Amino acid sequence: MDDSGIAGGCRSVQDAFALCKRSLVSAFGFSGAINLLMLTPAFYMLSVYDKALAANSTDTLTVLTAMTAIMFFSLAVLEVVRSKILVAISVRVEHLLAPTLYDVSFRNAMNVGQSRATAQAMADLSALRQFVTGPSIAAIFDAPWVPLYLAVLFAFHPLLGVMGLGAVVVFLLLAISNQVNTTPPLKRANELSRASLQKLSKNLQNAEVVFAMGMLPMIRRRWRSDQAEILDLQESATLTAGWVSAATKTLRIAVQSAAIGAGAYLAIIQEISAGMIIAGSILMGRALQPVELAVGAWRGLSDARDQYGRIKTLLDEWPFEMDRMQLPELQGRITANGAAIMPPASKQPTVVGLNFDCPAGSTCLVLGPSGAGKSSLIRGLLGLWPTPVGELRLDGVEASQYDRDLVGPQIGYLPQDIELFSGTIAENIARFEEIDPEAVVQAAEDARVHELILSLGEG
Repeated sequence: MDDSGIAGGCRSVQDAFALCKRSLVSAFGFSGAINLLMLTPAFYMLSVYDKALAANSTDTLTVLTAMTAIMFFSLAVLEVVRSKILVAISVRVEHLLAPTLYDVSFRNAMNVGQSRATAQAMADLSALRQFVTGPSIAAIFDAPWVPLYLAVLFAFHPLLGVMGLGAVVVFLLLAISNQVNTTPPLKRANELSRASLQKLSKNLQNAEVVFAMGMLPMIRRRWRSDQAEILDLQESATLTAGWVSAATKTLRIAVQSAAIGAGAYLAIIQEISAGMIIAGSILMGRALQPVELAVGAWRGLSDARDQYGRIKTLLDEWPFEMDRMQLPELQGRITANGAAIMPPASKQPTVVGLNFDCPAGSTCLVLGPSGAGKSSLIRGLLGLWPTPVGELRLDGVEASQYDRDLVGPQIGYLPQDIELFSGTIAENIARFEEIDPEAVVQAAEDARVHELILSLGEG
């Protein structure tokens, strides 16, 4: 159940699932064995009626019951094993993709702007992992084995086989109708829901302004308008799916009952045995159950496909960087030669014509009114924003060419919006590396906040 792969992450969602190919094939193989064993109840009833009762033999009944019990035990074991395989696949995919998606989410936040950054990719991965371990995937694995049950029904009698095949075709038509009528509104509802949550998050960040200027009623009105559209789309799709689900369930029960009637007629005219009446009904229900479950799982499958697509798109948009040679420790010389700095996803630079030379060890002060480009200059120096024109260098190396994981620990950076990361103050000071108590205290004293920290709860 374990596949060899790339330690520490995978470069694409396709690679992650490809590395789990053997496990997926194993799960499908176990599904075949499970569906073969699902024939047990039908053949048990057939044997009881046509052999044990016909021969009036308790020994035959005992043997048949014992064999059936063994079959059922084997079925339970195989179900557990398949479940464990699917859980192993989901955990494997999580381990392969989570580190990559985590890093790419941060890179994407830098590109689209922190105000528009989301954790959608991580939520999609979690939902995709739950789908792999949920009942929907089992229904999908069982559906390809429906022809096995139909073949046995045809072996019993062509009439029973035609009834089962006709019901399966109707189920498939209902599934297609469900897909066509529910996918567009659900997709639109999900898009609006994500946009609405993003708006709400942004408005909550400005709660002080909202209350100070009495804007809550107006903002709530716009939120309610968005929610009303979302609810209308979801209601329409849910009602359609409900009708399809009710139709498939009713049809399955009706066809099972019809199979008993047809079997009784065939037994009366002596074309099948009495045992085939009950066995045929059981097989009919078993043939239709995977299709019915697959119809019910269609929405989950559609959602999983969308989640897979979003993860794939995100990873495809962020190709992996090549490993870079480790450079010497920073000395601190900063030079600019005709440099322009442009925000990500923008077509116009915010700073142009930069020319200066700050020697290592010197102190440089940048003055200017709000909007002059001071923050843009710092982001360019850190390699966070691109330099489309000219050169902006740290110790003679273009700022964007540094490996952030290596150069970052050598730089101190204080953004305009200041927040501590989740954790203790000591962890924040140590940048979540191994804490050196003496170094942490020294840093706090150098920043003249040591006494302030000690006055806080638990220090």
